[in-house]
Formats: sequence, structure tokens, C-alpha cells
Amino acid sequence: MIDLANRGDAEREDVGCGIIYGILRDSAFKIKKLADQEKEAHIRKGWWADKSGRQDRSSTDNYK
Repeated sequence: MIDLANRGDAEREDVGCGIIYGILRDSAFKIKKLADQEKEAHIRKGWWADKSGRQDRSSTDNYK
């Protein structure tokens, strides 16, 4: 979304498009921030899969 907003803003032909691309960019950064926060919360709980795809479930009972 961020790349799309940046490309669109660079190629826009009027101010109205700039507003739309600005909203898209702001939304993308908000979504990214929320996703990063969720990822960190899952890592702290041991729910985040490592690069091999294995999950550390030892620190939680939520998978039962």
C-alpha cells in the first residue's frame, strides 16, 4: 500500500488524487504499526513461528 501510494502520488495529475494517495499512505502506515505491535505481542508470548515455520508453543496454554 505504501509503494502504491508513493507511486500514485508521484504520477498524479491533480490535487484530488493527491488527497486520496495521502489517505492511502496514512492508512498503510497505521496498518503497518498495528501489525508490528501484534507481531511483537506474539513474539513475547512465544506464538511467532521461526523461519522454519515451527512455532514455540511452550509458553502458552491458548493452543489447547
